[in-house]
Amino acid sequence: MENSRVNTSLIRRRLADENLWIESKTIGLRTKTKISIAYLNDIVDKSLLDELYSRLDRINTDSILEDGDVEELIQDAFYTPFPTVYTTERPDTAVAHLLEGKIAIIVDGSPMVIVIPALFVQFFHNTETIRSVQILAHLFVFLDLFLFLLPYLRLLCTSL
Repeated sequence: MENSRVNTSLIRRRLADENLWIESKTIGLRTKTKISIAYLNDIVDKSLLDELYSRLDRINTDSILEDGDVEELIQDAFYTPFPTVYTTERPDTAVAHLLEGKIAIIVDGSPMVIVIPALFVQFFHNTETIRSVQILAHLFVFLDLFLFLLPYLRLLCTSL
C-alpha cells in the first residue's frame, strides 16, 4: 500500500514547478479516503478540471478502497471498448502526462495514479518509446498502430 504523501512527493521531486497544484479531497462516507488531484495550473483545461470536481462531488458511496473505485465512478462511458482513463504507477509517466496538461488523481493506499483524459494513441506508447530518438519514437508508435489495425484493414479489403 502506498501513502498518498509518498506518491505526491515522487511527483513533486520530478516536477519542481510553482504551477504544480495538488489539491486534496475526501471521498467515501465510511472510509473517508483521501484523494489528491494534481495538475499544472497554467496549462490545464479549466473546463475539464471543473467537470472532474463535479463528478467527484457527485460520488455518494460508503467506501473507496482503491483507485479502481474512483476510476469507475468518474467515467461516463461504461460500454466503450476503449478506456477513457489511463493508470500508471510510474512517477515519470505521471509527470509526462501532467506536462501535457492532463490531470492526475492519486488515491491514498494505492500505488496507481489515474490520468485523465486518456487518448487512444497513448496506449501504444511505452517507456522505451519515450526514451528513444524522436523520429524513432514516432515510427514505433505508427508501427504499433498499423499492426493493431492490420487485421481490420485486411477484413475491409476482402469484403469490398
